[in-house]
Amino acid sequence: MSSLQDLVATLASKLDDVPTPWKIAAGVVGTSFLANRLYFSGGRNPYNGQQVRGKVAIVTGGNTGLGYETALVLARNGAEVVLACRDSQKTRDAVESIKKATGNTNVSAQTLELDSLASVRAFAKRWVDSKKPIHYLINNAGVMMIPKRTTTKDGFETQFGVNHLGHFLLTNLLLDIIESTAKTSSVRIVNLSSRASERGEIDWEDLMKEKPGAYNPQTVYNQSKLANVLFTKELQRRLSLSSPSADIIVTSLHPGVVRTELTRHVVDGPVMYLAYLFLFPLALTITKTPWEGAQTQLYCALAPSRKLVKGEYYADCAVKRHPKDVTRDPEAAKMFWAVSEKLVGLSA
Repeated sequence: MSSLQDLVATLASKLDDVPTPWKIAAGVVGTSFLANRLYFSGGRNPYNGQQVRGKVAIVTGGNTGLGYETALVLARNGAEVVLACRDSQKTRDAVESIKKATGNTNVSAQTLELDSLASVRAFAKRWVDSKKPIHYLINNAGVMMIPKRTTTKDGFETQFGVNHLGHFLLTNLLLDIIESTAKTSSVRIVNLSSRASERGEIDWEDLMKEKPGAYNPQTVYNQSKLANVLFTKELQRRLSLSSPSADIIVTSLHPGVVRTELTRHVVDGPVMYLAYLFLFPLALTITKTPWEGAQTQLYCALAPSRKLVKGEYYADCAVKRHPKDVTRDPEAAKMFWAVSEKLVGLSA
């Protein structure tokens, strides 16, 4: 204790030698930093302590970033949590890390590769065969701004294929289990979108950006995130018809600008990397940590039914009116669903 007191006393004496203008400047900078962090960190989920013992959650991409933080809270609150991820050491490490942090041994991983419809179907079949219920389906995984056009194993443009079609097929294949679970319990389906969806357009003529020069990493990402919102709208409408009395709530959301591995392609190349290093101090003030970014999807999963609006788009733990008119066009959502069904082989 005495050594700590000596250190504090030494620092205080050094500060006496600092000119007053420098002290004022440091105070202004420090206050501005804290104010910015508070503002940009966004809303807090007041239901993070909601006990969910006996419930089962699937979190895609649960081995890192927002998915990991979401899985961590659900496991801490007593849920059985399954990380639906690629089979990797990182996934195995995430499982052990969550177990150790929460004391919940009911955490596991199952292989899911969203760039492969065969992998999605295999995951769904294993789940259906297990007869386990699903109380939380957190469609969290995704890719962002891949510099050059690539395709999934089924030939779809990668961002559209992973961010939308993989989750679209997964959810549809699990719907019977979800509706069965909802006969006795509440169910939440949470689709991670992005503010990028607010700048998105659905290119009905060239969804996969196959035309020469059509591929742009940002606009393609925007489209895939808008797809998440349309999927949410139509899925909620369909579930409200097929299970009108069930407590099944589907939501989409913007998590905020978050410092996660998702942005790895954004800083691709030496020029962008140098710019990233230069702007990193600013980024610390205006971006969220993964825990902060996970708050809205945790809110959509854990908030009581009376606090949620079915089929809506959320940001900072509150409903946000989506600026795109297409998200309020039921016919467009139906048409997009039909196109998606055909692409993944669900339509007759």
